[in-house]
Amino acid sequence: MENPGEMKQISVVHGVDKETFNTEIYPKRWPVVLRGLNLGPCQTNWTVQYLCEAGGSQDVKVHVSPSAKMDFINKNYAYRTLPFDELVRRASKPRQEEYFFEPALLHTS
Repeated sequence: MENPGEMKQISVVHGVDKETFNTEIYPKRWPVVLRGLNLGPCQTNWTVQYLCEAGGSQDVKVHVSPSAKMDFINKNYAYRTLPFDELVRRASKPRQEEYFFEPALLHTS
């Protein structure tokens, strides 16, 4: 029996082509980190500005928590609504200036 708290190592693969992914990685249905993939034009076209314009200001629901680890059993999070373009702008910043919870409650790593 597996220990639910046990850390598992996740494989990292580089430069996998579609055929290899479809035949060797996907069928295992196991988490893996994919690096060095050619994802096409999205890598250059999907700028913050582009995503904000394409997604617009439609409201989206997000989970926010004062902890870096959300606990879905004890529900240490809250739902908040904000426009999609604002979510993209916030997510693109290396350091947040606006908080849903007090900054002192945020976990920093």
